[in-house]
Order: sequence, then structure tokens, then C-alpha cells
Amino acid sequence: DPYMMGRIACANVLSDLYAMGITECDNMLMLLSVSQSMPEEEREKITPLMIKGFRDAAEEGGTAVTGGQTVVN
Repeated sequence: DPYMMGRIACANVLSDLYAMGITECDNMLMLLSVSQSMPEEEREKITPLMIKGFRDAAEEGGTAVTGGQTVVN
């Protein structure tokens, strides 16, 4: 589930911050790397769902995604 993968990725970042004693995060950047071996039609469906999951989890964590980059490699 790409949406859940995005949420898990964000939770992983936030949990690392919390583990270091950081209790507030004003904003986040998201870097997403997508395999070029994935068919373009599939990338166009999956990528927005992953981004949405990441953004939703960030909002629930009290922060916002203010930028980032998606790379096809």
C-alpha cells in the first residue's frame, strides 16, 4: 500500500527526531526516489499516494512538508 508506505517513512523520520529529544519540528523536506524499472503508468499512480501518506503523517505529527524532490533513478 503506497499510502501506508509514505506514512511509515514519515513516522520513521519523526521517531528518529523524538529519540534524540527533539519534540517539535517546524517543517520537513521529502526526498523520494522511484525506480526507473517501474512502468511509468504505475509510477504515476503510486508516487502521489506515497507523497500523500507522508504529508498526512507529517500533519498529524504537528509539522508540514514544505518541499522536497522526487527522483527517478
